[in-house]
Amino acid sequence: MTLAELIERINDEYGTGLSTADKIIAGQFAVAVAEDPQLAAVALNNSREVFEREVDKDADRIMIDQAASNDALLVRYFEDERVNRLFKQVAKRQAYEMIRRPVRREAQRRATAERAAEIRRTRGASPE
Repeated sequence: MTLAELIERINDEYGTGLSTADKIIAGQFAVAVAEDPQLAAVALNNSREVFEREVDKDADRIMIDQAASNDALLVRYFEDERVNRLFKQVAKRQAYEMIRRPVRREAQRRATAERAAEIRRTRGASPE
């Protein structure tokens, strides 16, 4: 199950209304858990159940650490012009593509359907 599917399932079952931004934070949290050396060692040497119990014990600490890391990045965004420019550059490009992707896919779908219909018409009209 992907993270997006998990968030959708949680929203469906519990009505939590997690947004796309929330999904990103959940993804950051999952990465932080996976990158924790102690938890990685537990995962590599124990069952899923043991690992999950250990994550339950450390989850709040990891979430607090992740929030502090995000806060530090926000400070850098406002204080370091290079970081500010980089974030804006990435956001502009990715947001533009995210916005246009569904439109582009629909245009490609229509063009493909039109080409397929034209091929069917020309095949049907040609003598055999």
